[in-house]
Amino acid sequence: LPAIILGADTVVAYNGHILGKPQDSEDAFQMLHSLQGNVHSVFTGITFIDSDSGNIHTECCQTLVHVYPMSDQEINEYIATGE
Repeated sequence: LPAIILGADTVVAYNGHILGKPQDSEDAFQMLHSLQGNVHSVFTGITFIDSDSGNIHTECCQTLVHVYPMSDQEINEYIATGE
């Protein structure tokens, strides 16, 4: 059966480094502490494949994210939400 296949992924980049998912709450704290009060990039890429024709279309976009300056307490409270 013909189908349209969609794939997408997102990465965060800051100071020339790709940030992965935090390993634990300490890692999350360090990441958020470095991002707070700064601007980082979020890159999202998508690809559509038409299985019938084999046509492939790929796009990528960058979003600049400004993170509000946060206290250590605010960072810990955010981490506690599980987001």
